[in-house]
Amino acid sequence: MADPFSVAGSAVGIVSLGLTTAQGLIQYYQAYRGQSEDVAHTTMKLKRLLDLLENLQISLSNGKSHTKDGDLLDKVNSYVEDSYESIQELEEQLVKVRKTSDCDVIASLRGLGRRLVYPLRKSTLQKLESDIDDSMHVISLALQLLQNGNLNRMQDDVAALLNLVAATSVSSDIRSWINAPDASINFNEAAKKKHRGTGSWFVDGSQFQDWLEKPASFLWVVGFAGCGKSVLMTTIIEHTQRHRQSKQGTGIAFFFFTFNDEAKQSCSAMLRSIILQLSSQLDQKDDPLSKLWRCSQSHFPTDQALLECVHELVLCFKDDVYILLDALDESPSGEYRDEVLDILAEIKDWDEPQLHLIVSSRDYSDIRTSILNTSSDETMIKMRNGSIDEDISNFICQHLRTHQRFRKWNGHYDQIEVALVDGAQGVSRFMV
Repeated sequence: MADPFSVAGSAVGIVSLGLTTAQGLIQYYQAYRGQSEDVAHTTMKLKRLLDLLENLQISLSNGKSHTKDGDLLDKVNSYVEDSYESIQELEEQLVKVRKTSDCDVIASLRGLGRRLVYPLRKSTLQKLESDIDDSMHVISLALQLLQNGNLNRMQDDVAALLNLVAATSVSSDIRSWINAPDASINFNEAAKKKHRGTGSWFVDGSQFQDWLEKPASFLWVVGFAGCGKSVLMTTIIEHTQRHRQSKQGTGIAFFFFTFNDEAKQSCSAMLRSIILQLSSQLDQKDDPLSKLWRCSQSHFPTDQALLECVHELVLCFKDDVYILLDALDESPSGEYRDEVLDILAEIKDWDEPQLHLIVSSRDYSDIRTSILNTSSDETMIKMRNGSIDEDISNFICQHLRTHQRFRKWNGHYDQIEVALVDGAQGVSRFMV
């Protein structure tokens, strides 16, 4: 088996050369953007290659830190080595264009509004794009393989989470009595609709990282129908679970409201699901759920009693508790949603330092009024932004370049990608 450190080091060297070359070519060709559609098209391809190389560099760095599978890294290195020849040809092209014209002079002339005449032949651009396509194809394969290793570790984390949701550590009598809806069903359905990297813009962002650490933190994720809120929530849940596993004495619970299942629309359903999940994570014989069961066998507890049980459970954990609620808007207005929003406001009013709450919904007036009455605008994250288009673009790019049945259209990848991303209009469901 190959030494993973030497294997990764070899790949990193080639990736580093590719990054330097792509950046240099982009700097040169950007001076001519707007002067020629061909040049603009080449620049767009170079930027896509640069993105792939940057992502691979990050994944290789993580692989050196976390992956001991030398065979996996050896295969990744083989793919990267296959890209070396085309990257070398790109580097040779960079040397040629730098001899043709000085990039700094070009930038200065462009700043003065001078028209720039592209000095190289169209055949040069065609050869350049061919080398870019070859590099992108192989780098995509290497990135996909390396990220599969990370995905496997993520799947192990999620499996551990779903075992907690099953709450097998809670007695069957209590589980039957509390009759909590199964949140894992909705999680699994939403998780099937995403691809690797979906939502990384969110979980890598400062707002999410602050939410994980700051006392009594709260976030409201806002988006229109079909923009992928539930899919994003699965990514948030997965990363919160990974964070939870790094800290002992931490709890996590989640719930998906849904239009098509009345058992998952009410305040009672949400509270019962949270209670069962948190109870399963406590190593206590006389936990709050057991006490509630003993006191309420002759009658089912009210929503207020269930809420008090949630509060007691939060206080039982030595460290943080994370509660994640998806699609508040799918709790029907005029039937259940008023109660859900009232309970949500009470939970926020606890102001418990160890409690971290995140919710998602459409931007409905009743939800906005309720949430912003007790929160600042800074807690709201709007999903209609360039990052959603990037998720869609990455999905399309990955499928075009890694599925054999699309190879016959390799000369039209960029046009297909642009058309589909524009057609999606920020709606990730377009790709499902």
